[in-house]
Amino acid sequence: EITGSPGSAVARKEAACSWGPREEISRTVSAMVAGHTLIKAAALLVGLGFLGVRFYFLNQRNEMAIAFYDKMFEKAFMTSHLDVWSYKTEANLELGFAGDHHQDRIVWHAFFRNIPDQREFLFFEMGADNGIGNSNSYFFEKVKGWKGLLVEPWFKQCPTIAGHRSIESKQTKLLCPKAVCEASGAVNYEGGGQGGKTGRSSSTSGGVSCNTTAGLLWEAGYEAWPYVHFWSLDCEGCEDVALKTFPWKTTKVAVLQIELAEHSCGRDHETCRGILRAQGMKLWQKFVFQTPDEVWYDPAFFEKHGVTLDAYDDFYEMLTSVIQKEIMEHERLDTTRSRLRAEFKKKRQKLTEQV
Repeated sequence: EITGSPGSAVARKEAACSWGPREEISRTVSAMVAGHTLIKAAALLVGLGFLGVRFYFLNQRNEMAIAFYDKMFEKAFMTSHLDVWSYKTEANLELGFAGDHHQDRIVWHAFFRNIPDQREFLFFEMGADNGIGNSNSYFFEKVKGWKGLLVEPWFKQCPTIAGHRSIESKQTKLLCPKAVCEASGAVNYEGGGQGGKTGRSSSTSGGVSCNTTAGLLWEAGYEAWPYVHFWSLDCEGCEDVALKTFPWKTTKVAVLQIELAEHSCGRDHETCRGILRAQGMKLWQKFVFQTPDEVWYDPAFFEKHGVTLDAYDDFYEMLTSVIQKEIMEHERLDTTRSRLRAEFKKKRQKLTEQV
């Protein structure tokens, strides 16, 4: 090997000695810069991760808030009948009245409010609809703890009624789909909801199972009860069949509220009235709501309990005062609801834009 050539050991040694401290310092600085860059990159990644997590949780919070406002709209601002009913019960001093024209309130105040022990009282609602909207018996079950029987022919209402009423606890018995007829069998059902009606005569080819009123009470286990304390009867035309097949010999009715529209009682109202008079019941009052209703009562029952019924004029004055207060409360709440609706809509829009 030639001394001094570029590839010789001597040349490499001389070159190394010629670098000196300056090259070592440069190497150190380069390493420090590289390390600092890695630290900066790590810090950047951590920062980006933090921002991502923060954005995720903010987004989740906003979506939860949006869901909350949607729920508030659905719960508080629907204009369905059930929403109006919910408002009414919250506004009333005595919660639970659900009758669409205050029928339950009328019956309670006029007949039962002065009777102390009502633990074994029984209601019977024929034409239960959905069990809550327009229900004349809901108050007596939920607020006063009465036992009862609901009968409804439209099969679509059966699960709805079961969800609204105390069916599982067996406080209230439910026969659904079920109808009243002249003899046990089946009847055809037409329509649905409050406008639905069943045929008047039983047959083997009908669509809805039916029974006499006595049979319905027997099916529910109430055949031995001495009194039905409140019977709300609205079966869209078969009221006379219901009255004719009631077990009058063993069971009495303290108060009966019956709808007497044009098609009721087989279009012969006097037939129904004649049955009631024959059982010693008296007409208390006629009402003209959306359709005409009549309230009948058994004087012997209230004499036994020492209850003197209010004169209708005095009662009506009291009820009118209560309803007027309710209307004023409704107007106040309606203004509040409109303001809240605008606020919720604005907040929801802002959150939607953020998401």
